[in-house]
Amino acid sequence: MAISGRIRLALLAIIGLAASPALAGNTVVMTDSNRAAALAALQPGDTLQLQGDFTTILSLANRDFGGVRVQAQGANLLQGLKLENVQNIAFSGGTYGSSTTNTREYWGVMLNDVTNVSLTGATIAGTGTNSRGGMRVSGASFLTIRDNDIKGVRMGVQVGGATDSLIANNHFTELSEDGLRVISSNRVIVAENSCTNFTPHATAHPDCIQMWTGTSTVQAGGPVQSDIYLLNNTAIGAMQAFVSFDPRSYSGERMTFAGNYAAVSYPHGVSCYGCRNSLIQDNVLVTLPEAEWETIIRIPDAVNVVRDNNPRFDLRPLAGTGDYVLPDRIWSFLTPSIAGQVGSSLTAQTWNSRIVPLEAEQVGGFAGAGSVPEPATWLLLALGFALVGRALRDNRGGPRHALA
Repeated sequence: MAISGRIRLALLAIIGLAASPALAGNTVVMTDSNRAAALAALQPGDTLQLQGDFTTILSLANRDFGGVRVQAQGANLLQGLKLENVQNIAFSGGTYGSSTTNTREYWGVMLNDVTNVSLTGATIAGTGTNSRGGMRVSGASFLTIRDNDIKGVRMGVQVGGATDSLIANNHFTELSEDGLRVISSNRVIVAENSCTNFTPHATAHPDCIQMWTGTSTVQAGGPVQSDIYLLNNTAIGAMQAFVSFDPRSYSGERMTFAGNYAAVSYPHGVSCYGCRNSLIQDNVLVTLPEAEWETIIRIPDAVNVVRDNNPRFDLRPLAGTGDYVLPDRIWSFLTPSIAGQVGSSLTAQTWNSRIVPLEAEQVGGFAGAGSVPEPATWLLLALGFALVGRALRDNRGGPRHALA
């Protein structure tokens, strides 16, 4: 039986609604010259599109943006970005800092007291002169830092006082000090970050990832760092790898180091001084040929720490030959107890790229789960199906009978 014109139109409406994205807000364009007007026009749910070069720091303060998404692809924030007491905003793309000129501030990106904020798919650049840092976070909850390239700076990213946050798939290159520091933080997943091509300055012994509880936190009686997961991170070259030190008698509670790969020329591969109730497993430690000391795991006097399957390889006998291949790594598929609960809700909260299908939708520069329709879209879909039902009822032949 042929489908009537009314039914055909209703079906097309449903198909169109299902295929189209959720209803979105307006797009507001910001350039270096219209910042105030653009911010005044911006409403919750809008998209803010940054265009061109910004010659002074972009500073946003004391505002709940209500889910604004900032598209900065192609924009150059030459003096960087500063967020102060800001909530519910997601930045994607863009270059922060410059490879030719130092920013006036020490850090190219500064986030102070932020909630539900993300920075994804960005480049944080420095001049390679050991005079500037990449990104500093001071106080954050539900923060996401992922899929960013940090290069040419002295220190990569320093995150202090963060809770319920996700730091994933960032790439640190051409640094002279530490790649990532996590300080006085709790419930954080640090996964699949990489450190390569470091050139330590004269007084530095850089760490790829270093953690500790700040002295001021200790003096104030604050909690020691806890529930931090270092998973499948990579450190290769002139650095130490994954370490946690602390001024207290113990370093952290429920610290997990799993699936990390350390092929380094400095001693500490995986070290967690005084960790308690912690897990160290499936980490591969490789001592590079040029190393002076063996790369080690150091967990002194630990309480309830499980250490299992952490193979070590010493390549120093191959020094001077220039002929060696790095051993394979072990990927960890450990699921954190806080998986899916940390990071900004405005971007993908998946931490492990190997368990996400490649065909999944790209969310925030990272392969995430397919999108779920917004409530407004569900409503429109329901109306579409109602139209089909009505058209089908109207198209029936013969009398209609009520059930007795």
